[in-house]
Amino acid sequence: MKRIVPNTNDSEPKKCLIVTAEEMQAYKGELARMGRIMVVCGAIVGASLYVGGCAGSQPVSKPAYTSASQTETKYRPKTNAEIQQIKTARQEARQTTDPKLLSKLSKSSNYEIRMEAAANPHTPPQALLKLAADEDGLVRVKAIHNPNTPTDQLSQMLWDQNVSEAIREDIADYTNNETLIRQMAASPDLNIRCKAALKQNLPADALKALVNDKEDDVRETLASKVAPPFETWMVLVNDPVERVRDTAIHCLHVLDGRGNLPESLLLVMAGSPNKEVRKIAAGSNRATDHVLTISVRDQDEWVRGEAAGNKNLSPYLRSVLEKDQSWSVQEGLYREELRKAEFSRDENYLRGMATHQSHAVRSTVAKNSHTPHESLLKLAVDPVDSVRMDLAISGSVPEECLEILSRDSNPKVRNLARQTIAEGIADEERRKKERIAREKKYLEDQEQKRIAKEKKRAAEKKKREFVRKNGAPAASDSEERLKQAGDPGTSEAVLITLAIDPDYEVRSAVAINPSSTERVLELLEDDPNNEVQWFLEHREEELARIRYNSHDRDLLQCTGCIGCTSACTCGCIMQCIAYVGDNYADQFRPRF
Repeated sequence: MKRIVPNTNDSEPKKCLIVTAEEMQAYKGELARMGRIMVVCGAIVGASLYVGGCAGSQPVSKPAYTSASQTETKYRPKTNAEIQQIKTARQEARQTTDPKLLSKLSKSSNYEIRMEAAANPHTPPQALLKLAADEDGLVRVKAIHNPNTPTDQLSQMLWDQNVSEAIREDIADYTNNETLIRQMAASPDLNIRCKAALKQNLPADALKALVNDKEDDVRETLASKVAPPFETWMVLVNDPVERVRDTAIHCLHVLDGRGNLPESLLLVMAGSPNKEVRKIAAGSNRATDHVLTISVRDQDEWVRGEAAGNKNLSPYLRSVLEKDQSWSVQEGLYREELRKAEFSRDENYLRGMATHQSHAVRSTVAKNSHTPHESLLKLAVDPVDSVRMDLAISGSVPEECLEILSRDSNPKVRNLARQTIAEGIADEERRKKERIAREKKYLEDQEQKRIAKEKKRAAEKKKREFVRKNGAPAASDSEERLKQAGDPGTSEAVLITLAIDPDYEVRSAVAINPSSTERVLELLEDDPNNEVQWFLEHREEELARIRYNSHDRDLLQCTGCIGCTSACTCGCIMQCIAYVGDNYADQFRPRF
């Protein structure tokens, strides 16, 4: 048996080689032999590299290469016996106090055993230093946390640029050693100082240095801690940089929400020069009567407003604040009434709220669109200017109220009322113009539709008159009319009649009938049906398709012409001697 092997070299002409089965088998054997030789050579080269070069530059405990058996051992599933051995070794590393055993366990290939050794306070310092530089991050963290790890060596590793960045980052992130933290707080590296600012229980001198750090990022990081010393926050809330102040204030809000601010701290906050800090103290759920007494007498109305809305406010302090006419204070005292007055649709309720003792509530009623007319008239002469001003700018105020307000004794109220009246007049003029424009456009559209209908009726009348004069009767049956419309032998007069046929399929067939004249096609130009218009636009393409399909069918049904050969170019139509094709008109039935 012979096989044909193609030549795959693109630079040469394509050739085919004849190869016998025996030659193919020999070729395969040669390939196998060459493969074995390459494997042996690779092994020799690898061994020579190991013996001569790589082995000498690697530590004894870490070979220069990993064999296949070692890789298989590393990733293969552990047996139950191995799992039990690891469990026993971990327990031993956790409980033993023998330094020698811990040193041995710290060199284990299993990271869980090394991690237990790194956490044991009896592990020798030198072993802990190696574990602090372990390849596994969890092991490093345990060793760094271990109080027995030498601080001096950790400090050297932290500043040594030859030590990997991951190890130095872990030391900076996880160390709790005060000496090392002091060094970090004084570091010229901004990133290291920021990491020091995140430490809990900072030494006093380190904390002082970080609070007064020249870099905003360090102070902001210190302010973002959830639980630094309270005195630190009282300094940072008055920081000259806004984002530092905002961060410290936000943390105070968090602590207050957790209920972690005792009365002693709230008293300090109530006397802070920062208004936002005083607001936190005034609105705290843990604010005592002593704290609120300070907040009620605060110079800032927003601080007093927070105190007014505090649920711990005593009746006496409430009576003091009821005399305060500041909007924020009134809003704090009558928050629930304000909410109801803003959204209520109950006229009786709004009628009662229009005489409420708080001007803030009356102002809210004045802006409610459901407030009764008589209540609005009372509010138009309210003794508080802010109520009358809110009524003047209300969008639903009646004209009678605006007339009263336009003669108000307060010039601001008068100006607002007159401005509202002018805006109302302008809006009315604008709406009037828009209404006139809409009516005009409507009349124009109706006139255009009327003209279009008249043109359409005139065109249809003209078309019917043309068909009456030039058309001829067509078949009564719809199928017969469809055949007539697709038959190239149909006369022009019948096609004229079929061009206005009620069936769109008939009209579509007329559109692609090769016998349709210009006069017939003109009748279809304004046809409303999309199918008819499509066939009219693609008339030439459809005619070519029909001729092509008809010729293919005729060739299939040819009974054998003496002059026909296999080299026929399909250019003839019904030229065969024994042509027995179907009616050619069937090919002009439109595609739907």
